[in-house]
Amino acid sequence: MKTLEQQASAVFGRIATLGSAYGIAVQPLLDKLVFVSEEAAAFVMVAMPHTFDRIAVATPIRRGGDVIERIGPLSEAADPDQLARFEQLAATDTRDLYAELEQGNDGFAFSLQAFGNRKLDTDLERLAVLGAGTVGAREVAVLLGAETNLVGVTDRSGGTWTLHVRQRNRNDGERAATRERIAAAGAALGVTQAQINVATALHDSLAKDGDSYAFLRATKSGLSRELGITWGGVAWEHVVRMMIEFYPGADTAARLGKLSGAFDAQVAAAVELTLLPTEPPRMRVAVTLTKGLP
Repeated sequence: MKTLEQQASAVFGRIATLGSAYGIAVQPLLDKLVFVSEEAAAFVMVAMPHTFDRIAVATPIRRGGDVIERIGPLSEAADPDQLARFEQLAATDTRDLYAELEQGNDGFAFSLQAFGNRKLDTDLERLAVLGAGTVGAREVAVLLGAETNLVGVTDRSGGTWTLHVRQRNRNDGERAATRERIAAAGAALGVTQAQINVATALHDSLAKDGDSYAFLRATKSGLSRELGITWGGVAWEHVVRMMIEFYPGADTAARLGKLSGAFDAQVAAAVELTLLPTEPPRMRVAVTLTKGLP
């Protein structure tokens, strides 16, 4: 059995390999991951956008007396005000805490994610106090079922906040209801009908009988006109087809092959599709490591 140090080394090595494959300078990211190396050794989710120019590493953060001391330098490196904001936002409603470190050649971003049984109105009030533009957010969140299924809230450095809403898909009826929620929320946000059509057409095959997640974002300027959908455990063939359709001529198969190969990933752990008012949508693909292994 590998030690924690060996597991962390395996994680860092695969991230370094990925950075080399895409020409991303990851040493600054690895230097920061040292602060959460114990958690990273246990589990990480590594994600890349369809532009393949940034690497995001998310890991659950062990709650304890030294948590602020450990994640403080990460937050400080990206946004000196973030940690104080997040303490107000997460409050006592947080069951699980995640940190996501994202590095590209253009800089570093840090996100803190609080998951649990969230309360929509409470979180919207907290966001408003923090300066988020929340006009219209409640109406769209309700369309997604957030009154009963809001499960997470994220603070990203620079002042971007995300609400995460679980979508149940255990049977045909639940999957149909999810499609209807996506269509209604997408229309309210003004994303293109073509993207709504694609997302709802893909949903049943990507979600199968597992939960999917929808998300809304807000900044200080207001509610973002975008709707995110996340599916878990997606076959690479589906991911390749999606990227070829959205980004033709981008040498998609080869670029995705570097991601799957660096992590020996048999499937994509998660696919995140962000619907927008203009074409094309954004897409992000994630793989995972547990104890340094796929």
